[in-house]
Amino acid sequence: MDDNPPRPLTEQTRAGAPGAGGVVEAGGQEDPGPIGRGPGVGAGLTLVSAPAVPARNQGITVLVIEDDADVRNVIRAILTAYGHRVLVAADGAAGLDLYREHATQIRAVLTDLIMPGLQVTEVIAALRELNPAVRILAVSAMTDMKSLGITLEPGRLELLIKPMRGSELIQAIIKLLA
Repeated sequence: MDDNPPRPLTEQTRAGAPGAGGVVEAGGQEDPGPIGRGPGVGAGLTLVSAPAVPARNQGITVLVIEDDADVRNVIRAILTAYGHRVLVAADGAAGLDLYREHATQIRAVLTDLIMPGLQVTEVIAALRELNPAVRILAVSAMTDMKSLGITLEPGRLELLIKPMRGSELIQAIIKLLA
């Protein structure tokens, strides 16, 4: 799993329901900016409001494969605040191990494209061998997937560009699972 626990994230939902999730706030300013722009991005985040998550997509299990501990922890905190169960891995090999162990529960895999160890194409191929219908959200600052040998497939393999806002992350998961 992950040796770096998430930084504290408090929840203040406008609807008042636990897990309603939302916009991230830091230092009293709504939406502190993008996730994935360098060390320390997760400091002092507060969840205040969010787009509605369809009932069929509430409380799902998401596997997050991300080598940057700060980004991984912020993503985990946001997804957890939305009521999702989050499994985290720091590289592709650990992610595949977690997928094998929890395949029947995992509804979506969020993976960074550039990580040490296994290439993302190897991770995607292995995930698809385990489950041809697996839904993957690739997260990267790169926009040229063809240079990595990756072809996006709506509803099966989507791309979310870093840096991204928490609301963009949630919307991308909703779109992937639609």
